[in-house]
Amino acid sequence: MRKLTDWLAFFLTRIPVVAAVLLAGLAGIAVAERYVNTLPMALSIALAIGCVMALLSGRLVTSIYASVGLIAMIAFISYAKMKWMSVAPNIVDLYYLAFNSGTLQFLSGSFLPYLLVLGGLALGTLIAVVVVRRREPGSRRVRMRALVLLPLAVALAVVAQPRDFKGVEDLMRFRYVTSFFSSLRHLAHLGEEIPLLARLDAEKARPAVSSGPCETTGMAPDLVVVQSESIVVPAHILGQDTPPELTRGFGGADGRTRALRVETFAGNTWVTTAGFNTSLPISDLGWLKNYSNFVLEGRVEHTLARTLKRCGYRTVYLTPLPYSFVNEGDFGRSIGFDMVIDQTALQAASAHQTDDFYYDKVLETVRRLRADGDGPLFVFVLTMSAHSPWDFRLHPDAAWPGEPYAGDGSLAEYFRRVAKSREDLSVFWRQLKGRASSRPVALLEYGDHQPNLLRTHWEERYGTGALASPASPAYLTYFQVLTEGVPAAPAVPAFETLDIQYLAPTLLEAAGLRPSPVYDYLLGMRDACAGRFADCTFAGMKKGYFACRQNPAACATTLQTAMTRSGAAAGEKHALQALQTRVVENVPPPGLRGGEGRLGAASGARGRP
Repeated sequence: MRKLTDWLAFFLTRIPVVAAVLLAGLAGIAVAERYVNTLPMALSIALAIGCVMALLSGRLVTSIYASVGLIAMIAFISYAKMKWMSVAPNIVDLYYLAFNSGTLQFLSGSFLPYLLVLGGLALGTLIAVVVVRRREPGSRRVRMRALVLLPLAVALAVVAQPRDFKGVEDLMRFRYVTSFFSSLRHLAHLGEEIPLLARLDAEKARPAVSSGPCETTGMAPDLVVVQSESIVVPAHILGQDTPPELTRGFGGADGRTRALRVETFAGNTWVTTAGFNTSLPISDLGWLKNYSNFVLEGRVEHTLARTLKRCGYRTVYLTPLPYSFVNEGDFGRSIGFDMVIDQTALQAASAHQTDDFYYDKVLETVRRLRADGDGPLFVFVLTMSAHSPWDFRLHPDAAWPGEPYAGDGSLAEYFRRVAKSREDLSVFWRQLKGRASSRPVALLEYGDHQPNLLRTHWEERYGTGALASPASPAYLTYFQVLTEGVPAAPAVPAFETLDIQYLAPTLLEAAGLRPSPVYDYLLGMRDACAGRFADCTFAGMKKGYFACRQNPAACATTLQTAMTRSGAAAGEKHALQALQTRVVENVPPPGLRGGEGRLGAASGARGRP
């Protein structure tokens, strides 16, 4: 063994070999960075890392191997995260994600080959550094030169940053060397106030009391929400060439497909989860948006699960991921879920199960809870069948006419999974309807975001900036509502698009529920703003919404103030008046007049609001 390490040390310290490694490293940086305008910044970063290594070791050759290996690992991590999540790596990842046990468990189950490559890079770098360090003596001169060069290299990296960018991630999305380091500027914003968090703190400061009448028509229905991972309506991509097998299962009760606007693309599912459950604009968190589960934990008072709990519902969160993954379990409990059933509790070998696996677990959970009481249930479930990677057949024995659905293997597999998800959902709904004789049921199903493999499609149509605007069709998925046994259920509105903040109150409306003035305000705002939240044309509506959340008892006054300041044109007054009627006069939504009752009294719920 000693002879082997001596031979390796001799070989690795030969000038031709060191020169080859150095040149390969420089070439690799150029290839990984991909853009000429940030290449000087990337090279300056590499020089700075080499200087740090030289200061620590006092060895030139050792520092070359260490810096080349470290840059290779950083570039690979950037590549993997951008490929599968379409988000650049961030310095904040080290705090929230890098050492999260649930994150590591998920990666090892879904992206093991990538972890093995990263492990190989780390091991190879470690071996080279340890072996070369034994042969190369330390040098004070090397340290002194590194000490002089380090501030120069850092200054060059700072100066070399391009000045014509609108955001760190927009600029650095595919720059695999500089993307991580460019996020260091986020540290300068750590002390800045984020308006959304300030509003939530004000909301939380008020005592947690019942915020509404909890009215319903007849018996309160069970509510089941399915957030379908990575699923988008195939016809939006394939157009008229869409096979019939990929057109079914998206239209809800009336067969009409409805577009949903979400706030993330290709990854960060939890952004959509938080947006639905809190009815908050998660993008307003700014650079902390992708860490919403962490920063929002314990800070949100008005959530769907918390509101329904006050109305007598038992609440269940069923996730195919580990409890600690991106803080999903603790966040779920903080927003009002009584139970969080994770991958371990589901006894799932991995997160990648067909949807019917998760639906069977939902039905099993409902049966178990029904044995403990007959009150209404709210079950929120995430599926994972359409999640990346798509380089294996999730259900190899299944086949559908017209396959393959695309020439690209990954895209063909993705659409196969979508087809299977529609079949599984159809069966699940039939099973849920069969239970409606004892209690009505309402099912909401929607897509959380589009998959990353559609990036090329949108960039070919709209250019490389296709994802820069929240109004891009890349941020559209779909939603559908199905009900059984709900008396006089109103029609689900069909706007051009519906923003995610309105989805929960839309479900409540379709289920015949009126749990609080906050959701009444949202429904009126939805109708007045034609389904748009972030870019509602009525000035003051969004501000009024936050004021309503802080003091639900004053929603009517808040609305009147917002209307007065809206500056609405004469033709827009009708929409605003409809909002006023809903909130100020406390009038039930269309179709719900007559027969209203309180959930706690008329539904057999297990408690009073």
